[in-house]
Amino acid sequence: PSGDPPTHLPEGPAGPPEGRILPRRRFLQVGAVGAAAAFLTGDVPRAVAASPSPSTPRRVAQARNVILCIADGVSSPHYGLARAFKGAPLTFEAWACGQVSTASADAFITDSAAAGSALATGHRTGNGRVSVDDGGRPRRTILEAVRDGGRATGLVVTGGLTTATAAVFAAHHQDRGASLPLARQMVQSGLTVMLSGGQELLAEPLEDGGSTTMGGFLLDRGYALPTTAAELAATAPGPVFGQFAEGSFHPVIDRTAMAPTQPMLPALARHALRSLALQAEGFFLMVEGTQTDWAGHQNDPAMLVHEMLEFDAAVAEVQAFAAGRDDTLVIVLSDHGTGGLAMGNARSQADAGTGLPHDLLVAPLRDVHTSTVAMWEAHGIAESPDVATIRRVVGEHLRVSLSVAQAEEILVASRNPHRDNDCDGIGRVFCRDFTYLDWTTHEHTADDVPLFAWGPGAPSGTLHLADVGRVMADALGVALG
Repeated sequence: PSGDPPTHLPEGPAGPPEGRILPRRRFLQVGAVGAAAAFLTGDVPRAVAASPSPSTPRRVAQARNVILCIADGVSSPHYGLARAFKGAPLTFEAWACGQVSTASADAFITDSAAAGSALATGHRTGNGRVSVDDGGRPRRTILEAVRDGGRATGLVVTGGLTTATAAVFAAHHQDRGASLPLARQMVQSGLTVMLSGGQELLAEPLEDGGSTTMGGFLLDRGYALPTTAAELAATAPGPVFGQFAEGSFHPVIDRTAMAPTQPMLPALARHALRSLALQAEGFFLMVEGTQTDWAGHQNDPAMLVHEMLEFDAAVAEVQAFAAGRDDTLVIVLSDHGTGGLAMGNARSQADAGTGLPHDLLVAPLRDVHTSTVAMWEAHGIAESPDVATIRRVVGEHLRVSLSVAQAEEILVASRNPHRDNDCDGIGRVFCRDFTYLDWTTHEHTADDVPLFAWGPGAPSGTLHLADVGRVMADALGVALG
């Protein structure tokens, strides 16, 4: 599909529910897999791929701008649940045009660093690596190619400055956890727009032993450095490096109540587009809904639907910009699945004989205005982790009555050293016993993810993430490393 995006723009998500910074996620690291996994990784003859190999000449429509929108950690059921909660198609669903496989170079389940690197460079790499090859050599990214050609560049995320999906476009490192080296590269990368969390990193020195901080370096070069939604609204379009949280943003479901100064993703996307549009030669912009992934890790369906609707509203801002233009390629996809969400569980099987009205799928989520991690960290469970506190807090925020056994299960899960968050058991028990939803894991999955695109050079068919990276480069007429 190509041409104009939809003219109907849905309203942004209602402002659902600031306090202490919530814990950042550990990310899945998967070791190398053997030859038996070759089929799952996609390391088979590429006849199934819609796009040819990088060496095959291609004639594609040229784009002046490319906007890549990533719903991190989202596969088909996540989109379906968000659609059901919204009660209408998501803004971009009419432009469904294919599917994307996500395997990294060394595992059939990718992490966000390897997945993002494939999109950024057009080449696969191993999990944990940031736009480097297996030998640690940097690969040129589409953002660097666009910047070197005189166009503007932008990154927008609701995670921290060095969130993997942002870092892969503007930095290179063998370890996605090397926050300080990654931040220094990003600050010096020549980005036109960077909007994210990560205020604490800008206070760090630009060089070891140096007196100039990263924030000072940016100020000397004329960047605006807004730190609140109001400051962003008052910032004129132009070079901007805005950080709106010490680490990552609060989840959107908690943000109005717990972090009212933090902007929403649609406002970030809108400001980025206004700034980038000043560049006559065009631009590349990546907008990520970062915390859709975290909701999957926590098995938190209420957090998920609010993050999805915020992402949907941000894509509406992109569509408003692209409407009526023939020079802008827009691609919407995910980098991988997370959580293994299922719309249907043992309860739905047992109740199927009595009929299951559509709204039963999302009815338990409609009165939930707090994430499970906020229930644990900000509403008393962390201070008093016992059965009575769990029953009281979960009952208040999820509108359910937990049994002693259910609360004990949640408490036991919080002590499991293999879990990422103490709260992980809340979503699992809530979904299994009080909804018709379920999850298979707290980690990433190997699902193919849907592809949505429109504009010059729009892809279609079955591709890998790396193919999508090359499609974007071809549309902009730039060469990747």
